[in-house]
Amino acid sequence: MNESKQSTPKLQNAVTRTVFCGTIALSVITLLVAAYFLTVLSKESKTPVIYVALAVFFSGMLTMVASILITIRGRQDVGVKLAFYTLFALGAGAVGLFQGRAFTAIPSVLMISIIAVRWLFPRGSGRKYAILIAVGFVLMVAIEWIDPPWRIQVTAAKAGPIGAIIFAIVLGGMAISQFRNYSLRTKLLAAFLLVALIPLGIVSFITNRATTQNLTQSSDAALGGVAAQTAAALDTFIAERLNDVRTEAQRHILTEFLTLPKAERDGSETEAALNTDLLAMARRDQTFITSVGLLDKNGLSVADTELTEIGVDKSNRNYFIGARDGQVPYASPIEISRTTGALSMYFSAPVRDSNGEFIGVLRIRYDATVIQSIVRNSGEQANLSSLSSSCWTRIMSAWHTTLYLNLFSNRLSHSQQKPPPDYKLRVVCQPTNRKPNFLQIFRAWKMA
Repeated sequence: MNESKQSTPKLQNAVTRTVFCGTIALSVITLLVAAYFLTVLSKESKTPVIYVALAVFFSGMLTMVASILITIRGRQDVGVKLAFYTLFALGAGAVGLFQGRAFTAIPSVLMISIIAVRWLFPRGSGRKYAILIAVGFVLMVAIEWIDPPWRIQVTAAKAGPIGAIIFAIVLGGMAISQFRNYSLRTKLLAAFLLVALIPLGIVSFITNRATTQNLTQSSDAALGGVAAQTAAALDTFIAERLNDVRTEAQRHILTEFLTLPKAERDGSETEAALNTDLLAMARRDQTFITSVGLLDKNGLSVADTELTEIGVDKSNRNYFIGARDGQVPYASPIEISRTTGALSMYFSAPVRDSNGEFIGVLRIRYDATVIQSIVRNSGEQANLSSLSSSCWTRIMSAWHTTLYLNLFSNRLSHSQQKPPPDYKLRVVCQPTNRKPNFLQIFRAWKMA
């Protein structure tokens, strides 16, 4: 009887120490997680959402500091409540402000809150806080389901699960250290739980890992197919446009106009016929062809469907130099047009006289959005309503490694040999969770 009475104070003291240390651990871990996100957010570009997130996590840090101080002063019941409510506020804030955080934030908050209610709160209040946990869970799931448009992507580590695991380990260690003070019934219950939960956890881990690997492999195969399809479509587009400009450059009217003395060109029948032919070329794709022009052997624009282009010296343009020096059709990188200021790509081919001598260049300018259109159509044909950033990166990588143009005998061919530097394609695709704008991606496409 006396031993029983003596064991009761020991058990109460052990419980008090566990509650005190558990509350401190909860507050410190939550403080560190909030500080980590605050550090990450401070490096992001400042937007209204970032400012709101900074305010939320900074307030969470201050609250956690207050919880620690209150607990140290002997008000553990107030400190743990403050930490509990702040934990849910930070979890809801992470889900409501950041994309892709629900699957880590919600389980982490649930795990920590359930452990806290079981070990840190008075026994009689378990039902009350269980209801609060359920309400918080429903709220976070609802936010994720609604998917608010203001949510942003933040490149931060999954700190929530790490904090939850550390918190569980800390409380578990404290519980084990006081294991000898518990009753026989509690010890037997704990032993049975360990025997049941440890194998279950191992099986769950192995199953989850296998499922993740299978899903990743199937997704990789699907995305690889889309990437190859898109790369082939882009290759075909480049090849066809080069063949078109090569064919059009052989029109007799081009040679006739360029060999005509300059004084006889204005108002001549040859000029009228040339303008008609240039307009006909431009009308072959009225959506993306923005200009068709003819340059003489000195790079001076002598005719163009855009009248403002006529008379402009273009001897230093890539598409003129490439066609003149290479004497083969030329495909330019995506570049900003010096006359329109729009992102464009050019296809050009040399014009020769009856003796085969170079006398000028025919140039066709495309709006750069034609590339975006091709890639979008490829994604739609593959039944992908929205491609992930991983898929876009794969598409760009496939094109980067396959699209090397080597022109021989006025035709396009793919060669395994080292391509000439004029046709090297550089692609930059910044990781993002949304579909990137191809006008931005191909801004980096330039000659080596």
